[in-house]
Amino acid sequence: MIITLTQPLLLPLLLLLLLPLQLLHVVVVVAAVIMTPTRELAMQIGRECRKFTRALDLHVVCVYGGTGISEQIAELKRGAEVIVCTPGRMIDMLAANSGMSVCLSVCLR
Repeated sequence: MIITLTQPLLLPLLLLLLLPLQLLHVVVVVAAVIMTPTRELAMQIGRECRKFTRALDLHVVCVYGGTGISEQIAELKRGAEVIVCTPGRMIDMLAANSGMSVCLSVCLR
């Protein structure tokens, strides 16, 4: 198994996400937002994060510019515990429908 630099940073985050979910039996809309400066880094983090979250039944959505925003909004509406994003696209998402498409208007206040 090849370990990338991203994996050691993701493991503590995923542990923090899992413990409250299992102990409290709560439903979380968005538990973590990972903001990266570039689209390429967002894609890499999302790819590495999915390797772990698939087995944990957590959903990851990557939100970045350069692709259609409507597909990303649809993916977010299906639900995600982890969002990996770039700042510009997250601003676009929050501006669309006053943030309701992302369900982050409450989380980020």
